[in-house]
Amino acid sequence: MPTANTPLLRREDTLLGVCEGLGQDIGLPPILFRLGFTALLFWNTPLALTAYVSLGVLVYALRWLMPDRAAASPARAVDAAHAPAAAVNDAAPVPAEAAA
Repeated sequence: MPTANTPLLRREDTLLGVCEGLGQDIGLPPILFRLGFTALLFWNTPLALTAYVSLGVLVYALRWLMPDRAAASPARAVDAAHAPAAAVNDAAPVPAEAAA
């Protein structure tokens, strides 16, 4: 089962990870890119395949040249996972007069 740290090209549920990678890089849901590629596939198949493979190479090159340092560091990933719980527990106590 793929985890959040599994590289896009090694995941079993993606084809080159183009839409997922573009979604992560741009900040949009990957389904928008998937719908766009599907529409382009029906409209112009050679253009869609060329664009998909070209963007796949681009996404792979960007992942290789500029890896995500937060995902590469297991210590930071654990700290980030526990940060919301720590923030809730570190809240200032409510004075007894304000609580009543």
